[in-house]
Amino acid sequence: MITSEKTNHLVKAFANFSANIVPMAPDQEGAYGGFLSLGKILSQTQGDLISSGLIVIQGISNQDGGVTVTSRLIHVETNEWIECAYTMTPERSGPQAQGAVISYCRRYSLMALLGLSVEQGEDIDTQRDTAAVALRKQPAP
Repeated sequence: MITSEKTNHLVKAFANFSANIVPMAPDQEGAYGGFLSLGKILSQTQGDLISSGLIVIQGISNQDGGVTVTSRLIHVETNEWIECAYTMTPERSGPQAQGAVISYCRRYSLMALLGLSVEQGEDIDTQRDTAAVALRKQPAP
């Protein structure tokens, strides 16, 4: 994570934004359970970001077959900023695989940058994980 030289106005604005943050209910189902879609993340945060004087921009780059999404949170009045980058390599080739990785990176970097969470473990295989926890809790013979 990197930041602008000064961040005091950004930190105050982010504290204001964070006061309204609550865990969100997943709105999509994936291979490992429920997750937050990019659309829900954006629609649920955009108004609070703007009213706090903040915006987020995301850029995409491609290096050595990997996709990097850089998410930057900017304080509008002062141009103070903080950013994080997330890189993944698609498992398959082709534009659909690239698009899936871009969406995945955008969602997770945005969630990390904004301190968002999901109500129930995002992208966790709940059946397998629940079974593993149950096995660990059983007394040894």
